[in-house]
Amino acid sequence: MEPMTMMAIGAGVSAIGGLLSKPKDIDPNKVMSMMHSPYQDQMLQRSKDLIDPQSGLMRNQLNMLRGKNTDTTESTWRQVGREFADSDESGIMKAWKDKFANKIIGSTGQEYGNLLANNMQQSTGLLGQVGQMDVNTRTAGASTYAANVTNKNQWSAGIGSGIMNMGSSMVGQGVGAIPLG
Repeated sequence: MEPMTMMAIGAGVSAIGGLLSKPKDIDPNKVMSMMHSPYQDQMLQRSKDLIDPQSGLMRNQLNMLRGKNTDTTESTWRQVGREFADSDESGIMKAWKDKFANKIIGSTGQEYGNLLANNMQQSTGLLGQVGQMDVNTRTAGASTYAANVTNKNQWSAGIGSGIMNMGSSMVGQGVGAIPLG
């Protein structure tokens, strides 16, 4: 077989091989979805529930505070009633019991306010964690996209270089085959 024919066949095989070895794209969205956990959504929701007075979580916590303070008030009334049952002249003890009960029940608002302040800190912590997870997820997606671009550029450069080498080689062979004289 003539050298030119061999070169042409080799160049064709090389070009076809290069064209068939095109890099496959990696879907950045698929990578991001693989990195996203339902737990992140739960953490985000919890951070919202911790500071929303209308959320089920906060309504339950308020009801627990009310129940605790109601129980404290009732047990105090019973104890005071037993101890001073015979000595309550002109309703002094009843007035004291009412005042004490109002103070206990009124403390619910203060306790709830303290609970919300604490929950704000917890909510901020959860949001920080979810935010960092989101940044990591998006960074992985951006890295995947950049890798796709790099792979395509390298592949294109490789194909271009291969074709140029093939053409250069063919020209060299052609020039070398021409008799000089």
